[in-house]
Amino acid sequence: MPNTAKPPIDRHRVLENLISQIGPPNAPAVNVLLTGPWGAGKTTLLRELSEKLPKKDDFVILQFSPWESMASESPSIAFRRYLQKELEKITPATPEDTAKWKATKKAFHDCLPEWGEKVARAGAKALAAPYGLSEVADILLPPKLISELIKIWTGDGAPPKTPGTELMAARDAINALLTAFLKLSNPAKSRLLIILDDMDRCRPEEAIALLDGMYQFLLPQEQILATREMPEDPGSATAKDYYGYFPPAFDHLSPKWPVSCVWALNIGVLEEFLAREYVGVPSFEPRSYLEKIFHRRVNLPPVADVGEARLIWQHQLATMREPEKWTPLAARLAKSLDYATMGNLRLYHHVAEACVRRWYREGVDPASLTTDRLARDARLVLLLHAYARFRENVILFPALWPEFVNRLNARRTSHAPGQTLNHPPEPLQPSFRDGTDQSLVDLLKDLGALEYDEPSGRYQSVADGQERLKRELLDLMQSGY
Repeated sequence: MPNTAKPPIDRHRVLENLISQIGPPNAPAVNVLLTGPWGAGKTTLLRELSEKLPKKDDFVILQFSPWESMASESPSIAFRRYLQKELEKITPATPEDTAKWKATKKAFHDCLPEWGEKVARAGAKALAAPYGLSEVADILLPPKLISELIKIWTGDGAPPKTPGTELMAARDAINALLTAFLKLSNPAKSRLLIILDDMDRCRPEEAIALLDGMYQFLLPQEQILATREMPEDPGSATAKDYYGYFPPAFDHLSPKWPVSCVWALNIGVLEEFLAREYVGVPSFEPRSYLEKIFHRRVNLPPVADVGEARLIWQHQLATMREPEKWTPLAARLAKSLDYATMGNLRLYHHVAEACVRRWYREGVDPASLTTDRLARDARLVLLLHAYARFRENVILFPALWPEFVNRLNARRTSHAPGQTLNHPPEPLQPSFRDGTDQSLVDLLKDLGALEYDEPSGRYQSVADGQERLKRELLDLMQSGY
């Protein structure tokens, strides 16, 4: 039977790179971006990271995924609930700590509902004030909570009103709070590590709101700039008098920030969202904004290597009857699915598993599987798994094929190299949207249902090939594939 365990793709070097980018607990705190396409294995790698780091380094690890919360909650509200739950776990040992922690829990309990709701409504609005609290305070940390935290953790009164220093005061109080949380959670540990996964599966505006809010208040920054001119020596008494509050966020002066963070994101999704959101602001560059937040970046590649694909097939074929006859077929199968869409590790795993399930159930003799038969079986399963709209709305209905091919050619013409578009292309109907995927076009060509006519520069349908494809796919679909 098929092997439902994850295939043994070697991500050891990526994991080691990720660990080195985080650094040891006594290194400066960092925000690390783990980026890669959907299905590339980011969640699996984060799971390995959380299992390996405690054995090697001195971290307290907090892991958050919005998918583990209620579906109706935004990630900001979900993270607020998660943070509040972690705070509730703390049991102080001294009367002084008990008083501080009791006051802190009460302050969060009173203010966090307002905090979360405002973040949920804010979306990308939080970007409006990256260096002050004029826009962000009422969205992320209500003034009441800011004042309480400063009072509890710095011994001062309300934060000064000099522009830019409210944020500095808030971060200083949060620094003290997180340091105490770390000490009370595990005195032997010296750094918190927050791991956030699945953020690119949320609506982009909600992911951006959480990302920006956490960067303002909870995550390490290179420095915080005041909105007025800064003295040459920010650590001097003059600087303290100038600001009304000692600026804590300069790396060479402030206490070490106690939190590092790893975000697993398909960063292209957020870049595209920000580009659309700020299309009327030419000076705003999404990539530069995100690069300021993430100090370091680790890229998780797609499955783009025949050797990796062969390992996936070997992993599945080893479960067949007479595996010694099946596993040598892995290399041929890997070459047969050389399409960009198969860079998705999760999709590749599912396709290979479905192929093996079919051959196992049908009792196929591996000696009867020619290279052409192997390739065709795998491509048919890929078509069913990866292209649901095409499978359900086009493939089984001959009358829709001409429309699909016409739209494919029209789309190619509208995107001709060097052509400048004066207006956005016409939105595609859902039934034909898959026609913009070159992997689907190549797949249909390899399955004999489509051909490219060089003289005319257009795709043409192949009637016999379409009919054969329809029969084969209908047979698979009636068997539950």
